[in-house]
Amino acid sequence: MSYKRHIVTDSIILNVGVSREIDRSFTFISKEVGVNRTVAFGACKYKSRYCSTIQPFVKLKLYLYKNPKTEYFELKDISEPESSEFIKNDIRKIYIAAFFSEIIQKTYINPEEYKKFFYLMQYSLELLHNGDALKNALLFFICKFLYLSGVNPALESCLKCQNSSPDYFYDFIRGGVFCSKCAANFNNRISAESVKIFRDFLKLKYSELKNVTVDSRKFDEILRILVKILSNLFDAKLSTLDNIINLRDV
Repeated sequence: MSYKRHIVTDSIILNVGVSREIDRSFTFISKEVGVNRTVAFGACKYKSRYCSTIQPFVKLKLYLYKNPKTEYFELKDISEPESSEFIKNDIRKIYIAAFFSEIIQKTYINPEEYKKFFYLMQYSLELLHNGDALKNALLFFICKFLYLSGVNPALESCLKCQNSSPDYFYDFIRGGVFCSKCAANFNNRISAESVKIFRDFLKLKYSELKNVTVDSRKFDEILRILVKILSNLFDAKLSTLDNIINLRDV
C-alpha cells in the first residue's frame, strides 16, 4: 500500500510514553495508516498545546508527514480532540480500555481492515462512555474482535444434532455449542439465553446492541467462554487479562 507523504487522519491514541523527558511518543490507530507510532515534541511541557490532548484513548485528527528517509510518521499538528476524562475517573473503565488497547496493539491488521479495527475501538470506547454499558462494551469489543479475526462459533443450536436445548456446553476444539446428549465434556455450561446474547453480539450492528441489557449471570457465562477463546488466539498471555477477569460491579 502506497501512502501520500502528507496525511490527515482520524485517530485514537492507544498508549503514551515519555521520550527525552519533554516529549511524548504515542501509539495510535487510524483509518488510513492502522496502528503506528509518532512523537509529540514538547508535549510534557505544561504550556504545550499537546500536554492535555496527547493522552491515552483521546480521539483526534492527526496531521502527519511520512519522512521518505526514515519512513516514520512525523506529527505536524492535531485538531478536534475529544476528551477521555470519562475513562480516567473510573478504574473499571481504565482496565477495560487498556485491555482493548493491548489487544489492538498485539494484532496484525491488514491495510484493508484498518477502518474496521478503528471503528471497533471507537464504538467500544463510546459504550464505555455510558457508565451503565460496561458489560456491553466488553462483550461488543471481544465478540467483534473475534469476528474480524475469523472466529465464528456455531451458536444456532447443538452443533451435532441441530436440536435446541435450554442449556448447552461450549466445545473450544469444535468451536460451538452442544446439548447434554451430544457434548463431549460438561465443563463449559452456558444457558440458551446466554447463547442468544453471545450470538447477537457477534452478528448485530453497534446501533442494535448499544441499548441491550445483559444481567450479571449471563454476562459471566459469556465472558468466561470469550476469555478462553481470546486467550487461545495469542501466543503470550495478555497482561491486562487478569484485570478483566477480576472486575467486579461491571
